Amino acid sequence: MLKKFIETLKKKYYIIILSALVLALGMSGEKYFHSGKLDYMSGDFYAQRLVNLKRADNSVDLMPITKKTLFINSDLEVYKFIKEMEKEYDFTKFNANWNGMSELQKIFWLMKRLETEKFEPSMYVFSFSIKADDPRDYEYTKEKIDAFVDSYVKFAQEKLEKSGAGTLTVIDAASIIPEGAKISFKRIILKQIIIGGILGTIIGAIIIAGISLRKE
Repeated sequence: MLKKFIETLKKKYYIIILSALVLALGMSGEKYFHSGKLDYMSGDFYAQRLVNLKRADNSVDLMPITKKTLFINSDLEVYKFIKEMEKEYDFTKFNANWNGMSELQKIFWLMKRLETEKFEPSMYVFSFSIKADDPRDYEYTKEKIDAFVDSYVKFAQEKLEKSGAGTLTVIDAASIIPEGAKISFKRIILKQIIIGGILGTIIGAIIIAGISLRKE
């Protein structure tokens, strides 16, 4: 059996080479496109603003809101917000896959990261977060996350003023900037190439073993 395998290996060695190449390139490519230009390992970024809403008619809304949602809870308004923010911010730095998303995917992505929570009749928390698994640029996100949540508050303020419903006043601010550990992206890709090459070699050897058994 071993002799048959060696004979088949001499004739079909290219199967191992091709299998190793395919898996090495496939695994490294998947890692590259999934991670984008991520070069830091860190946790979630989070920025919030505590905001007071003063209604134009001085009324007080006593209905509690327990679900976190957008202040302007409309897909169309979120789309408008995105278009305005794309003039000021590089969204590919928040998520390297941004340009590959459809407009709807962009809306859904942002709606999971922008939140407004009401905990008093006239008090709201506006927040923006970038998740640890988002392929973001650490330094850019660190620099811009506070400005972005301020832009979110400003956008809501402009909508309220336009409708004559009231005004927003920021009374407190907070943010969480995770510590970032620099990682070698090239080293990660090289590791994936090596792992893929080893797995491809094993799979190729199994295929050749199967061919040699069929010939017996």
